[in-house]
Amino acid sequence: MKIIDDLDLLVAKITEHHLDSYIQKRHYPQILLSTLQEGESLYKQDEFAEYFCIMLSGKIRVYRTLSNGKEAILNVITGFRILGEIELIYNNPSLNSIEFLEPSSCLLIPMNYCRDELLNDTNFVKKVAYNLAMTLHAVETNTSINMSFTLENRVASYILASEKDGSFELDLSTLPELIGTTYRHLLRVIKKFQEEGLIKKKGDRYLLLQKSVLSNKISDLYSL
Repeated sequence: MKIIDDLDLLVAKITEHHLDSYIQKRHYPQILLSTLQEGESLYKQDEFAEYFCIMLSGKIRVYRTLSNGKEAILNVITGFRILGEIELIYNNPSLNSIEFLEPSSCLLIPMNYCRDELLNDTNFVKKVAYNLAMTLHAVETNTSINMSFTLENRVASYILASEKDGSFELDLSTLPELIGTTYRHLLRVIKKFQEEGLIKKKGDRYLLLQKSVLSNKISDLYSL
C-alpha cells in the first residue's frame, strides 16, 4: 500500500467524487489517499479492519474461505465503492476478505476515528446506511439469478450488466464461481455465443454484437 501525501490532490479527489456532501473538512487530516496494488488485501476474514475504505477506482474481489479450505467468491466490484460498513458498525472481525485485482485508488480513514467522530455525523451515517441497503440488494439479486436461471441466462445477464459502450471483459479466474458454474461449462457458453454471432473476442475484451438477442434471454441483471 502506497500513501500519497498530497493534501491538494486529496481535496481534489474528495470534490471530484462529491464526498464533501457527507465528509466535513475537519475530517480531511485523518484521511489517507492511497494506492493498493494487485494482490494486496485490505480486509481479511476473522481479523479486525484497520481502515474504513472509499474505493475511488479499481477492482476487487470479495470472498470467504470455507471450513474445507475452498474460497467462495461473493462478488467482483469495479469502480467507486464504499467498503467496511459492517466492520465499522458492528466492530467485529471481518466476515469476508477483500483482495485488489488491479492497482486501485482509495481513501482510507482509521476505523477508530470513524466510530468516534464520523458516526456522530448524520450525513455520513445516512450514506453508510444507503450503501448497506444497496449491498443487500445486490446480494439478493445475484443470489436469486444464480438459483433461478440456466447457465446461458446467467452468462447473458453478466454480459449485459458489465457491458459498457458495446464491449465487456470476462475475468475467467473469478467469473465461474461468481455465477455458480465451472470454468469448462463457462467456456462452452462463451464459445456458443461466439458461434451464434452474439459476441466477438477483440484483444482482451469482447464486443457485444447482438444486445437485443441477449436481452431476450433474461431481463434480470447481476448487480456488479
